[in-house]
Amino acid sequence: MEDDLSEIVLRKILEQSEFQFSIMNCLKQNGSGFLRKNAVKFNTAAQSIPFIVLTDLDQKQCPVLLIKEWLGETKRHRNFLLRIAVHEIESWVMADRSALAKFLQISDDNFLQNPDDIGDPKRFLLNVVSKKCRKRSLKEALLPLPGSTATQGRGYNLVLGDFIRNSWRTSYAVESSPSLRRATAAINQLADLNQLK
Repeated sequence: MEDDLSEIVLRKILEQSEFQFSIMNCLKQNGSGFLRKNAVKFNTAAQSIPFIVLTDLDQKQCPVLLIKEWLGETKRHRNFLLRIAVHEIESWVMADRSALAKFLQISDDNFLQNPDDIGDPKRFLLNVVSKKCRKRSLKEALLPLPGSTATQGRGYNLVLGDFIRNSWRTSYAVESSPSLRRATAAINQLADLNQLK
């Protein structure tokens, strides 16, 4: 996983799937560099056990080019999934518009129908929180302190993690996020191949 929030989202996707997943280990080391460096090794290891790698597209052109960049000429093993949130994992979080709006106590009109179209989803989400959310405790947790160089508040992962674990629904989010829809379909196909029902 690229970061804590990605791990929480992926665990929720697996939990809400119709298949029975068992997570043996979750590997992450501060960002996508670790994942990129080890993608070919993960692909090789997938010959023995399924691997799911989740990363953000960020400012890359498209998911297909990112996968090619990470794997090079290596043929992807059928048990290796490299799934990409377009453009960041926050787009998947915002894809369940009604649940997130209820959590933030704002109108769901503040979120786009297709959050994959947002170039910087984290900034978009934080702007919505800053301008529309009236709940002080949420603003203090999610937003960086004034004058800080941080990109998010100290409680960002904790608060959004609680939202994802308790309220976020994959079945609703896939309707608004094509990249999430593709990821869940690939995860279900992986489970089917490995007879995880």
